[in-house]
Amino acid sequence: MSDYTFPSNYKLLHSHEFDAVFDSRDFSVSSRSFLILAKRNARGFNRLGMIISKKNLARAVDRNKVKRRVREAFRHLSRSASLDLVVLARPGIRHEDDLAGMVSGLFSELLSKAEVA
Repeated sequence: MSDYTFPSNYKLLHSHEFDAVFDSRDFSVSSRSFLILAKRNARGFNRLGMIISKKNLARAVDRNKVKRRVREAFRHLSRSASLDLVVLARPGIRHEDDLAGMVSGLFSELLSKAEVA
């Protein structure tokens, strides 16, 4: 049986953790709908923070759907790199059909950058 949990130690919970990624990011990838920033950490596992604003997606059900898709793509992310990730949604996100595939592709691109560097 698969593990569908998302424990708090895999989340960026505090503003200073988000600020650390914004201030000293090592890698970034973007698309029309998302911007993903990453910073190496010393924890031995990846952590995720999401910024899905009400301004970009007015309905809570839409914001929650995006968050579920991002978390699912994060669960399938390789554990080889140890990164703090911040995913920002852009206004064009509501027009996308395959959110999970797009996020998975961006995560793969980010990991390839991290492994090269």
